[in-house]
Amino acid sequence: MMLSTKKKETKIKCDKMLWEHLAFLVKDEIADYKAKDAAIEAEIKAIEKEKGTLRQNYLDKEAEIKKESGNTVNTDEAFESMNAMLKDSGFRASLFVRNRVSRTVMRWFVMAISRSSV
Repeated sequence: MMLSTKKKETKIKCDKMLWEHLAFLVKDEIADYKAKDAAIEAEIKAIEKEKGTLRQNYLDKEAEIKKESGNTVNTDEAFESMNAMLKDSGFRASLFVRNRVSRTVMRWFVMAISRSSV
């Protein structure tokens, strides 16, 4: 009985020593893993923070667009209305014509001819 108890104790001691030795051998790899894991976690937090900022900027711009959409004017209807008023006042033909000068700049040229100048 004494021998089997001693054998169990020795096995437990050997197992413990083996695990300690394995832990010693891989401690550098574990430290590298933990450092890389911490760096990745920090990067994830930074990205999530940036994502939140971008999302808020998006929501702010969307709200601004909705607000400004109420201030827009249908220029085609406005020009048709002004042309109709000018015709009724003695001008002839379409007096306001839309002319695209560039992709980003629209200029409106007035081509008004009064009946009195004819």
